[in-house]
Amino acid sequence: MKWFRTAPRLFLEPELEAWHLAAWGWLLANFGGIESLRQRPLVTPTRTFFTPTETTGHDRIAHVFAEVKQHAGLGDWHCALVAQPAQPGLRVGELVALQRQTHAPAGTFGLDGNEPLITYDPALESDPLKLVAVLAHELAHLRMLACAGPLPGGEPYHERATDLATVVLGFGLFGSNCAFGFERYQDPISQGWRTSRLGYLEEREWAFALAVFLTLTGRAAAPIRRYLKPHLFDDLGKALSSCHARPTLLADLSSTA
Repeated sequence: MKWFRTAPRLFLEPELEAWHLAAWGWLLANFGGIESLRQRPLVTPTRTFFTPTETTGHDRIAHVFAEVKQHAGLGDWHCALVAQPAQPGLRVGELVALQRQTHAPAGTFGLDGNEPLITYDPALESDPLKLVAVLAHELAHLRMLACAGPLPGGEPYHERATDLATVVLGFGLFGSNCAFGFERYQDPISQGWRTSRLGYLEEREWAFALAVFLTLTGRAAAPIRRYLKPHLFDDLGKALSSCHARPTLLADLSSTA
């Protein structure tokens, strides 16, 4: 009897996977190549990377911003940091309800003349994981100003590539955990469930991006289990299996200078 081996199951749709790999190649070529990636730390939400501070308000955000810049390898890159106007609180009303958050952007990046400028929602002070994810995304915009060559997919994929750039810079755990939120809320007159989205990649895409990062840098997944939501760690395992089942998948990326 002749046995036939089935093809490995893809974690992402073929076209989406192809874009991720092309974007990885573009980012690596612009961010110093594979050796630079292998020397980059995988930033975790611990005191190893973030020192405590007694400051509050903008000073606290600026403290975190400086540390994110340093870990991203952008400590010497100038960029102004400004708070956005505070957003009004949201309330469903005197009912139990499902509330989708529609705040203004959590952060923005732009140029004020020739000066790079990042703005942030002051409410992020109460959510350190989101704060780091937002600052890493906006700083990835800054880093990408120096990129050369056409972005895979063109301008419509710029924000998605910026999310992916945060993974290359070592901040993939933050974007992964904050991509989608579903939480219970309650105040004196209402209660219910609230959903939120942050970033441009879907959760499965974050898992695949983390799998590529771990595989290219030769790191194991087990030590980061504690830093990922359980379902995200499960997805990461599946993404890693998909990558490992096709040994040539990341061959070109592994040799990027």
